[in-house]
Amino acid sequence: MNDLISIIIPVYNAGKTIDSCIESVLKSTYSDFEILIIDDGSNAETADECDKVALKDQRVKVIHQENGGVSKARNCGIENATGKFITFVDADDTVDSDLLACMMSAMQREQADVVITGHRECYDDGSFKECFCSKKESVKHGTEILSEFFTTNNISWTVWAKLYTRSIIGDVRFQVGKRIAEDMYFNYEILKKAKTIVECGSPKYNYIKQDESAMASSDCSRFFDSFYLTKAVFDDIETNENHRTDKVFFYVRSGLFFFRMMYAKDRNKEAAEDIRNARRAFLDSIQDNTTALPRRMRLELFLLKYCEPLYRQQAKIYWGGVQEENVKYEPTIDSYAQLRKLLNREKKNYPNNWFDNISCNQRVYNWRFIKLLRKCEYYRSKTRKSKNPLWMVLYWIARTHKNHLGVFIGVEIPENVFGEGLIIHHNGSIVVNGSSKVGKNCQLHGDNCIGNVGKSDSLTDCPQIGNNVEIGVGAKVLGGITIADNIKIGAN
Repeated sequence: MNDLISIIIPVYNAGKTIDSCIESVLKSTYSDFEILIIDDGSNAETADECDKVALKDQRVKVIHQENGGVSKARNCGIENATGKFITFVDADDTVDSDLLACMMSAMQREQADVVITGHRECYDDGSFKECFCSKKESVKHGTEILSEFFTTNNISWTVWAKLYTRSIIGDVRFQVGKRIAEDMYFNYEILKKAKTIVECGSPKYNYIKQDESAMASSDCSRFFDSFYLTKAVFDDIETNENHRTDKVFFYVRSGLFFFRMMYAKDRNKEAAEDIRNARRAFLDSIQDNTTALPRRMRLELFLLKYCEPLYRQQAKIYWGGVQEENVKYEPTIDSYAQLRKLLNREKKNYPNNWFDNISCNQRVYNWRFIKLLRKCEYYRSKTRKSKNPLWMVLYWIARTHKNHLGVFIGVEIPENVFGEGLIIHHNGSIVVNGSSKVGKNCQLHGDNCIGNVGKSDSLTDCPQIGNNVEIGVGAKVLGGITIADNIKIGAN
């Protein structure tokens, strides 16, 4: 019993997923363990399932308690654990059969306080992504440990896929009442005491991605726990002497992640005041401690501090706050060279010469608008794919110019609506809803409207228009209708 591992599994309305979880643990090649299922006030179905699972093996124990959250459940597990070592598993996840053996081998070999493995993020379609995996095993000692935690992605915030000695946990407990990042703070309290940790190379834990998980939730209030717990780490003076610069990096990186996510999730601005307060506290905390940060991080900080509307817009685009799932035309331009080729093709639709330019021919203005529209689509696409704030700045500049020109010539066309080859014959009073979908080589003759019927329950009920459609002067296409290819709509 000297090397007994206590496996703590908090359960709340997990249903039958607890069965597959326990089955995977029971198949472990390392057999000296106990399983503590902490039923955190689940419904009758889950509670019964926990009791049934416990009958399969005498090493499985069930503790039923009133609902108090995952932190309280894990604390209950720690209090009732009898093993020299402790690990955590979530009820809807599974483990490889050699996970415990691998972690225990590293623990004994290096006399470590904590052993860490990577994990697989598993999806419904059977695919997975390996996360927090190093190419080879590494051992960290002393001050290296917190530096690794603060400045790299090698130590995840989660408590699963880790093995702790009972002695290093000591009186450290999870923050009850916190719903996000409570595991990060627990790890921080452990790692600042640890003398040796081991990072194993290969993933052995299977995290089953759930849409209902805490991070996937649209409830903004819970995410403030993450911000204020990372701030508590930053404010902890115990680790200032050796890690002040590392902590600034950790706090700023975590804070920027938090604000990007919050601006995207808070679509109705219900948490706007709380976000403003957090932003103010964040910027006041770091003050002049940012000189050692990477240049891209400093640029993002500058945007958050001085160009907050621009930062908010970029966050919505990158994090999916602006939904474009049904857009028919989605640019696939991966390079500026491809953008130039597209513009060269479309420029042929707007022939002009030097006299047209100096005489302000409307074809010149229409072409300038199309060019800015395509640049907006390109920069927006790059913004969605990259965290580099430079793309956000370029998108904002191009969009501003497009909108100003659009007001001048009377054309309002959002990005990602029209396919290649759009021709505007006559500008003025052209309005297009961003939820519309139009194919290639569409022609607009002026005074056109493409969009919804203006009712509050149909704001996104817009037309789907095929390729090679010509819309005459004054023609309006409204509502959720579908128009086939090669159709000509006469003047109104």
